[in-house]
Amino acid sequence: MEPSISRELAEFAAGLDLADVPEQIVDKAKASLLHNAVAAAQGRATAAGERAVAAASEDVVLGGTRLLGGKHGRGHDRRTAAFTNAVLMNLTNQCDSYRLLLHPGPCVLPAALAVADTAGASGSELLAAVVAGYEVQCRVGRELIGTAHAHGFRSSPVFGVLGAAVAAGRLLRLGPDKLHTALALSATWASGTLEPALAGSGELKLHEPIAAQNGVTAALSAAVIDRGADTALEGPLGFLNAVTGSPEGRLTYRFDGEGGRADLAAVTAGLGRHWETAQVAYKPYALPGYGNALAVLLDRMLARRPVAPGDVAAVDVELNWFEALYPTPARPRTGRTLVHAIVEGVLAHGGPVEYLSAGSGSLAAPVAVTPSQTRPYYAPRITITTTDGTVIADELSGDELKTGLAGDAALLRAALRDSPALLDLVDRLVPVVRELDQAPSIEPFLGACAAGTPITVR
Repeated sequence: MEPSISRELAEFAAGLDLADVPEQIVDKAKASLLHNAVAAAQGRATAAGERAVAAASEDVVLGGTRLLGGKHGRGHDRRTAAFTNAVLMNLTNQCDSYRLLLHPGPCVLPAALAVADTAGASGSELLAAVVAGYEVQCRVGRELIGTAHAHGFRSSPVFGVLGAAVAAGRLLRLGPDKLHTALALSATWASGTLEPALAGSGELKLHEPIAAQNGVTAALSAAVIDRGADTALEGPLGFLNAVTGSPEGRLTYRFDGEGGRADLAAVTAGLGRHWETAQVAYKPYALPGYGNALAVLLDRMLARRPVAPGDVAAVDVELNWFEALYPTPARPRTGRTLVHAIVEGVLAHGGPVEYLSAGSGSLAAPVAVTPSQTRPYYAPRITITTTDGTVIADELSGDELKTGLAGDAALLRAALRDSPALLDLVDRLVPVVRELDQAPSIEPFLGACAAGTPITVR
């Protein structure tokens, strides 16, 4: 009998050796640590971040784990630390992104850091756990994201709890059987609905934190039961059927159209040879993922050909239909969308940094948004027509934000150019993260996050 999907994933994760992971993927894991640590610093400097840290202070335990940016010496229960660090990473919408709608960073990394800190893990052990968690989350969600959204589930936390459980279980040094049990438990604790995205309420900011917390709980609870269901994912009443309505992989929506069937064998095909982690993109600006792509493109366009707001006659934006019809083509937002607001705001203020510091802005010219099933996600095409009839057009390929450590550091420095304390944090973290696989512990990383000039609460 062939092993189940969850069994294969657990065996892969338990046996992963960082020495066998391609340098590009290790570099990607390092970039994820850099990026999400900077996002956490920005989140911690918000009023909501202050409240999250204050709430966590009620759960201080002897020998516990630390919060990102906090001074050494105060520890927290691993579940609390995972939840709180995920809140900090998620507050400003600057975490990472896989296939537009999954955000592995604030699910996997807080779970991994919470366990690594108390387990005395080395830098290489942390990086191996991060790669394992990212791979599991991304592989299971890859083709199912759009269908899960159509059924009302928000795919990031729903699939993210799987990655969090794997990363935490790996750092608890669970063997394949118990890691499988942790994965099976996490599949039963997946949660997160999309109604807040339509209602404009704040629950989404706590989705990934709950996934991180539940992932740690699943890993810690693996010893409680004898075993998890072998068909936890693909069984007739399992995870896939629950979130998509089909254990066979029938699809409702894809990035390039409607209907079809997911190749469930592809979830485990090429494990250890093909790496979905390579497709993770980073969000340098405090905007949704597709908003970051728009901001990067507009910044490039305005750098090459500055255009005064009053000289803009019309703007046409073509982008993937999942971006234009967020949160799902089944129930898109109506009226003026975030795409309109971002394009108008950036053009009105002359750039994304200026727009984000100044707040919302208006543009007299109309902005037309065209959904496309042929354009990749994160690959918008923008055409600006000026009042004198000049046409300025440019587009992204979709790969510009899928960078490694050096590329992400460059993106962050450009986006944070008006924030000296955050630039200092980037400069402090880059050399530490670059050498993390050689570090006997994660102390250098946590120390670099806690040092430097405090970032002003806003």
